Amino acid sequence: MTPEPNPRGPDARLPAIVIALAACVWLAGGAIGAAFGLPVRFVFLLDMACMAAFVWSFFVILRIWRGRQGGE
Repeated sequence: MTPEPNPRGPDARLPAIVIALAACVWLAGGAIGAAFGLPVRFVFLLDMACMAAFVWSFFVILRIWRGRQGGE
């Protein structure tokens, strides 16, 4: 017996990909910024962009979770 496909599967994949990419960019950007001696304001800008990605993902996941709670 095959399991039924999850209709919210594609919706849940996007925030997971954004979280993974934001974490990688955040870590790599901090290392590159330190290696090349970038000004702190550029590294801080990268930090804020990654934090915005994390917050966006949180709200998308919250929307998916609330949709599942209402659908049951």
